[in-house]
Amino acid sequence: VTGPAGNPFRSDPARLAARSDGGGAVGADNPTYRTASLPAQPPSVAIQINPAIGNQFSLPGSSAGDPAGPALGNGQPRMVNTTMFELEYTFDSVGPSGVARVELWGTRDGGQTWSSFGTDDDKQSPMVVRVPGEGVYGFRVAVQSGVGLGGELPAAGTAPDLWIGVDLTKPDARLLSSKQSTGEEAGKLIIAWEARDRMLAAQPISLFYAKTPGGPWTPIAANLENTGQYVWSVPGDVPDAFYLRIEVRDDAGNLGISESPEPVHLDRQRPNVRIQGVRPVQR
Repeated sequence: VTGPAGNPFRSDPARLAARSDGGGAVGADNPTYRTASLPAQPPSVAIQINPAIGNQFSLPGSSAGDPAGPALGNGQPRMVNTTMFELEYTFDSVGPSGVARVELWGTRDGGQTWSSFGTDDDKQSPMVVRVPGEGVYGFRVAVQSGVGLGGELPAAGTAPDLWIGVDLTKPDARLLSSKQSTGEEAGKLIIAWEARDRMLAAQPISLFYAKTPGGPWTPIAANLENTGQYVWSVPGDVPDAFYLRIEVRDDAGNLGISESPEPVHLDRQRPNVRIQGVRPVQR
């Protein structure tokens, strides 16, 4: 730009004054200069978190008084039973330059160290995540704008936005016994079981019966507490011989199953007797 005196990078003071007070028309002799407003903050993103599960994830070596372990604090992970899952996210704010990069960072030591779990190439939720195996993972999504703002590696000690617990192990389920009640409880069957898992779901027990081994299975009771025993008032349409099945579910959706190898036999016939006669005994 050359000013009236021929000096480069100088402007006519009268023209500057005209622009400052709004005078003059926009044109070749009176240009209006506009600058694009750059975002003062990098774009931000939030992970859409599902409701927390009922039970806390017990880390190996954690004490009974601290079931979540020191790395999780008071948080509870969202449990899955697969090493590949989708992570949903939403942008809270994006500047005029848009989003250039979406990268997922993960930690397995409570945020002390972080490693990249990949980028979302289409920059649209959801993002497919793969983890190497069982355990508790903390995640943060980093977003970089079109002019390079944001997207940094989380600093050591940064808290994750979301905890994911990966549990691939089925609960241990065992049918122990089935015993027919007597006396006033006659007609009822006492079913005993054992169910173990470090992350049993709330009311994890369901019981079934079938006329033949392998089913089809008819429900006896569902969503039972893990008390180890259930007293079943056997309906009249249940056959006298049948098989039993127990299903035990954990918070990640894994299912442990146990079935009786032999049929359970019910004796519903009350003994009845009549005196038919009398005979003297010779001495």
